[in-house]
Amino acid sequence: MGGMWVEQEATGHRRLRAVAGGDDIEAVQALFDELVEIVDAEPDNRWLVDLRGIMFVNSHALALLIACARKVLEAGGRLALINVHQFVATVLGTTRINRLIPVFEVEADALDYLA
Repeated sequence: MGGMWVEQEATGHRRLRAVAGGDDIEAVQALFDELVEIVDAEPDNRWLVDLRGIMFVNSHALALLIACARKVLEAGGRLALINVHQFVATVLGTTRINRLIPVFEVEADALDYLA
């Protein structure tokens, strides 16, 4: 696995937590590039993606997130986001991407969705 995401132990799903990115545009873009590579290897899995520390997203990151979600859904998997910064959540809501990729405030709710 790459250096911008860490996989945390999980049962029944893959849990990825962003460990880089923050508020640097190049780092955020690289982070989402890497996410696509990771998910591409197992698109039919259930993915819990923790965006803690990601303060913003740009159009490049949004396009990659949408592509990732579509690939997962087409393969029969699921993708959910947790610990989403308020600004990022607002962007996801305004663009209605949160209809394609559910955003959860409570981890237990995300896990129920992935089950």
